[in-house]
Amino acid sequence: MATTTGRYVPPSRRAGYASSLTSNDLPPPGPRPIWQNRSRASPDDFLTVYDMSQIFNHPQDSTLTFFSYPYTSWPARPPRPAYDPTLTAEQIPLPPSPPPPPPTHPLAHLLSYVVLFPNAHPAWKPKSEVWTHTNADILIEDFEGARKNFGRPIPVFQWRRGGYRRQNPRDWTPRQSNDDRFEFIGWWTLETLEVVPAMSEELRKMMQIKEEAKSYGREGRTTSAWAASLSTKWIRLGFTNSEGDFKHPGRMGKGEGEKYLLEIGDLKEEKARLEGADAD
Repeated sequence: MATTTGRYVPPSRRAGYASSLTSNDLPPPGPRPIWQNRSRASPDDFLTVYDMSQIFNHPQDSTLTFFSYPYTSWPARPPRPAYDPTLTAEQIPLPPSPPPPPPTHPLAHLLSYVVLFPNAHPAWKPKSEVWTHTNADILIEDFEGARKNFGRPIPVFQWRRGGYRRQNPRDWTPRQSNDDRFEFIGWWTLETLEVVPAMSEELRKMMQIKEEAKSYGREGRTTSAWAASLSTKWIRLGFTNSEGDFKHPGRMGKGEGEKYLLEIGDLKEEKARLEGADAD
């Protein structure tokens, strides 16, 4: 049917239209669609920043996190005094000073866990490699000496935005946040270390790959940032899948993670030092 203006109007929108179909004329409902992109990971695989600090007893620090003491809590800020025009600036109480930094941990040379950030590690999937310059000297010294960080299982996580809001079965109250999550992707063994000298052609190729992978954001890096990276010594860390049935970090109790790392790494002397430090 066409209107006086020549525009077609479908039957369902014409005046006086009534459908002749009933519910019996409709086809039966089909199967419920499946969301193909749903993660197969369980809620235990996703840990918050707070969870990580509680399990391993030290805060997360960049890609490589080493043993350290927990941060000291800031003292409570006193209530703001009522306005008093007679007070001078010297008479107004100052806010509390920040707490002193924690002392150096006796096992600060030991790697606790690894966190892979989006686009920051382009060699992980093809080669199981991590390229870094942070704490490179610690790992180089260890690789050339006792190798306490090599040949032992280390948990690896991937940083995720969002994730599960998990019901934590452990005996502490986690911060309820649906923002940053760390997804556990398995136990890996650090096997190799290769030094990449500053200003070398190899380092230039590594930086180019990181730039193409958007490791430094969509806008890339500034000239000064590039100069700083190229003038720094880097290391290539090679990992392999750890063989064995190891405990899932998401099912560990408070403070259990750091002790478990020393147990499965057969670091008996270091475990005794840790227990001695806890007793002090």
